Amino acid sequence: MKVRDICGMACKNPDDYFDTIAVIRGELFVFKGKYMWRYSSRGRLRAEYPAPIKQMFNVPERFSRVDAVFESDKGFIFFAGNKYSIVNTNFDTGSLASWKTLQNLGLPPAVSQVDAAFRWTKNGKIYIFSGGLYWRFTSDLILEQGYPQSIDRWPGVPQDFQSVISWTDGMTYFFKSDTSWRFNDYQVKLETEWSLSTSRYWLGCYQC
Repeated sequence: MKVRDICGMACKNPDDYFDTIAVIRGELFVFKGKYMWRYSSRGRLRAEYPAPIKQMFNVPERFSRVDAVFESDKGFIFFAGNKYSIVNTNFDTGSLASWKTLQNLGLPPAVSQVDAAFRWTKNGKIYIFSGGLYWRFTSDLILEQGYPQSIDRWPGVPQDFQSVISWTDGMTYFFKSDTSWRFNDYQVKLETEWSLSTSRYWLGCYQC
């Protein structure tokens, strides 16, 4: 098994084969360490992948992983450690100087990294999750009043989930280890009966 064989990694260690999952320009991206896998649709890995993250995104070498990525009106927003950066339309995150601390977003100093982040298609708001709490921002990344709030306000969502996306079908999906759940945006609760293997359903790893 090659280190960059994500299906082999998922079969061998289903609890730790990705750092985060994101949707970028309608395609599914899976990040692990300094590598990424790009899927044109569910289970359809592009031929030239996996590839180093820096091949498309100029993420500084000092970051050993990406914690969260999502697409916003301002660009593609990357989180790594206690830093974040907005990627322009040329997919260039720029130099280390362009990376700002999470405190620049209004998050407290105790937040050393984010667990997940996404833009919810239901209301266009941006959500950042860390340590069982979440913060809500406008589409311009301005922190709204009254936050943080407890993740308990998202019924059924596990406190230690790893990633969340708004997929091309207009639905929201949460990920933890090798399990993915669909979130009912209208009833505002996790559909626990809709629980599938992430590696099989999303990545096409049917050998696991």
